[in-house]
This record gives sequence, structure tokens and C-alpha cells, in this order.
Amino acid sequence: MRKPKETYMWAHQLLGQTIDSEYVKQLQELGFPFDYVTTARGGIGFKHKEKGEDTIYSVEEVIAMSLQHIIKIAEADAQQPVKDAVITCPPYWAQRERQALLDAA
Repeated sequence: MRKPKETYMWAHQLLGQTIDSEYVKQLQELGFPFDYVTTARGGIGFKHKEKGEDTIYSVEEVIAMSLQHIIKIAEADAQQPVKDAVITCPPYWAQRERQALLDAA
């Protein structure tokens, strides 16, 4: 990664979680430098500082950006447009996490 402090690693594990979840506490204890906030929909968001201004991205938005990047890579590799994709999730995910992934897609 070129800018690890601006890369939201493991964001997919925050899908469907709330700000007071154990996973957020673990990430904070490990020293990940992100400012976690609660979004208007009750999920987790990241406060991102860019050009002196704060922007809040929800976890779903970050995952959507990742999926868009993956599509660009796949299209460059296949040298044709990608129309369909299969997205899977772990079998232990709750319905809230599954819905968050669908929202991101």
C-alpha cells in the first residue's frame, strides 16, 4: 500500500456492525489510526481528512469503492466489460451483515 494510514483494511469485517462492537474495540487497541463514527443509519463510518476537510465514509461506501476497483482490474485483465459477478459471504454472517454487503454492491 502506498498510504497505509489512509487504507481502510479489514473494512469488510465491519459490515453490519455498530460503533460499540467488540471488533471496533479490537482494532482501536491494535492501534489502527482511524476515527470511527456512527453514521446516520446507525452503522460505522470512517472520518477521512482530505484537503483540510473531514469527510465521513460509511463502511458500505468503502466496500463499494473496493468493488469498483476490482471490476476495473477484472475488465483490464479480460479486455472486455464485466457485466456480472458473484459475491459470497461467510456462512456465519448474520442477516444484518449480509444486507450491508448487498447495500455496498
